[in-house]
Amino acid sequence: MNEKLSTIENKLRAVVEREKRRDGLIRLSSAATLLCSALIIIVLLEAAGNFDSAARSILVLIFLAGGIATFLFFLVSPFIKDLFSYKNPDYT
Repeated sequence: MNEKLSTIENKLRAVVEREKRRDGLIRLSSAATLLCSALIIIVLLEAAGNFDSAARSILVLIFLAGGIATFLFFLVSPFIKDLFSYKNPDYT
């Protein structure tokens, strides 16, 4: 009986791992899409406005800050949440 429970737990663990990988790839593609969209908007703003060097520097800093925030929101925070729930999995 214990062997059957171990087999079931291993199968459930494999399913959970696949779901985590799938969700991670979805979060990664969402972050990449958001960052690419922001970059296109910044390029279009620069092309339309022909800004000076200070304004371009501000746009780059805003893009970098947004990129870091996006990375933390989409990738790091779910990973930390998964880390805490991974220690005590509840398969029921």
